[in-house]
Amino acid sequence: LYHKTDKLEQTLLAAKDYESDAQKCSAYYHDSVFASMQEVRAIVDELETSTAKEFWPFPTYGDLLFSIL
Repeated sequence: LYHKTDKLEQTLLAAKDYESDAQKCSAYYHDSVFASMQEVRAIVDELETSTAKEFWPFPTYGDLLFSIL
């Protein structure tokens, strides 16, 4: 997870190279940032299912979908 989040951070920092061109920037986010986010999400989804609720510091999908603040 650490390596994937580090890669995502580097990918986000590299997005600054495309800020001047909206079309290239949006393509970069679609092709690179979204792909890195999916890699992180796959690991986090797996960790969520194997970690006891009392030790999981984030709301689960069920918490987000079925609770009203």
